[in-house]
Amino acid sequence: MKQFVRQIGFDDGFFRKSQSHAPLVGCVVRGNDLVEGFIVDKVSIDEDDATGLLSKLVNNSKFIDTLRVLFLKGITLGGFNTVDIKELSSQTGLPVIIVLRKLPDMNKIKKALKNVNNPNEKLSRMKKAGRIFEMKRSRGKLYFQKAGISKKDASSLIDISIRTGNIPESVRIAHMIASAISLGQSARRA
Repeated sequence: MKQFVRQIGFDDGFFRKSQSHAPLVGCVVRGNDLVEGFIVDKVSIDEDDATGLLSKLVNNSKFIDTLRVLFLKGITLGGFNTVDIKELSSQTGLPVIIVLRKLPDMNKIKKALKNVNNPNEKLSRMKKAGRIFEMKRSRGKLYFQKAGISKKDASSLIDISIRTGNIPESVRIAHMIASAISLGQSARRA
């Protein structure tokens, strides 16, 4: 696995229940330390268009020809706007890797889904993402799901994409910028 893989990582910003959109930031990083650019947009709160939006943003970007992997911090953006990672991988031609700091509490998620439109479709996309794998790292555990890539290669890409903390640098930076857009300053940790 090359050490200088060009990655894009997306994360959304904070939002209030009264808002219809949340900020969405994509950060392009080469290796684990060279920031090469950003994509900024908005994602609909609790809707079903995140997969199409991400696909459009990536495919229409100037970075598309050099990207090798797409990272997401969780499978949902803008509340419960759930991403179909297999479809996103197919539409972009990139492996998609979801990184998680902790295992999702499916009971809480199912309860919360009762308050949004299309709860069964959202849950179906979550299940379609497949098995959640665990990685042990010096800073603790990390969990991931993947599409369009083997478990071994996904694990290797995660390892070479982390500089500080416990998540890929592209996602960490996207999180800081998205939270700064929302809150006026970056949040404490990604």
